[in-house]
Amino acid sequence: MKKNNKLLSIYEVVIFLFILFYRFIVINKFISYANYINIAFWLLISISLIIIRGFPKDKHYFKKTSLKIVFIVLLIYFIVTGILGLFTGFFRTVYSHTFISIIKNVTPIVIYIIVIEVARYLLIRRGPNKLHTAILCILFIMHNINTAVTSIDFSSQESMFLILSLIIMPIISRELLFVYMTKNISLAPSLLYHILMDTYTMVIPVLPDLGNYISSVCLVFIPYVIYIQIKRGLKLKEDYAGYAKKTILKVSSAVLLIFFIILIILVSGVFKYKMVAIASDSMNPVYYRGDAVVYQKIKPDDVQEGEILAFQVNNQLVTHRVVKIIYKDNKRQFITKGDNNEEIDRFEVGDKNVVGVVKYVVKYIAFPTIWFSESTEEVN
Repeated sequence: MKKNNKLLSIYEVVIFLFILFYRFIVINKFISYANYINIAFWLLISISLIIIRGFPKDKHYFKKTSLKIVFIVLLIYFIVTGILGLFTGFFRTVYSHTFISIIKNVTPIVIYIIVIEVARYLLIRRGPNKLHTAILCILFIMHNINTAVTSIDFSSQESMFLILSLIIMPIISRELLFVYMTKNISLAPSLLYHILMDTYTMVIPVLPDLGNYISSVCLVFIPYVIYIQIKRGLKLKEDYAGYAKKTILKVSSAVLLIFFIILIILVSGVFKYKMVAIASDSMNPVYYRGDAVVYQKIKPDDVQEGEILAFQVNNQLVTHRVVKIIYKDNKRQFITKGDNNEEIDRFEVGDKNVVGVVKYVVKYIAFPTIWFSESTEEVN
């Protein structure tokens, strides 16, 4: 035990020195290589620990259940924040979302996450005492804050508050959860949580604009929810399988309920967004028959040329692109055209016809609606 604690002390000193090296040298002189330096350091830590101590077996009776809990809680988080976005709006991420771009963006992040979580597992898994566990937890918190905050504006209270609420507090909450799960269960749940939460913004093109306060509360609260669920399950060792089934059933039901609530809200158009089915190919290749589009309700004054307009003509909703805006007899008219059509639309579209502007496309989801509508028309 003393030998183990002495070895941990050496690694703790090495990690602390790396944190200082990163803060005062890497950030100032080698910031473009920061991710590669991080990967190399934690890879060396992992390899050296495996050579010295071996790789402990990652087996635990609650491992699979904890993975399911982490996945379902995060899935609920994504769905709930998506619902909130219907009220608060959405924004486009800065990342390119072609397949190649996603791979290029995600790969180095995933590699970094794997090496640091393996290092955490090798350091914490083999029963360090409470003091060393606390020290390692603090070091991981310091390191993650170090990598997340490259510059701090001490002259601005607002900047300090944002860093505290959006970065420091969520990191503390997350790292406490990671240490708990790694020490008591497995490497896998921390790895799953870390990868999903750090890469989804690179995969999803639009995100809900929740504001700083709601975002901070969510990021601090999620690890706590997962911790409570896992801790409760660990106490029920004799009946953990039954607990897992009940928990997963409840959470799955909640996910399905939330999913249907979102669909109802979008289809009803009660709030600022509404979903409609596309029954023609006039807008190929932007979207196709069988897709659904979500449009945002908007005032005619805010419509711009080039946007895809949702408008009512002859009791039908049409979604075509605005190619020109003209004024005739002091009245505004929108000249529209389907991207796949050779000619502009012949009907007049004025302010009174405007419904909204298309923002998002959901692939294939509208086929059941179209098939049902067409079969009803045939019967009639």
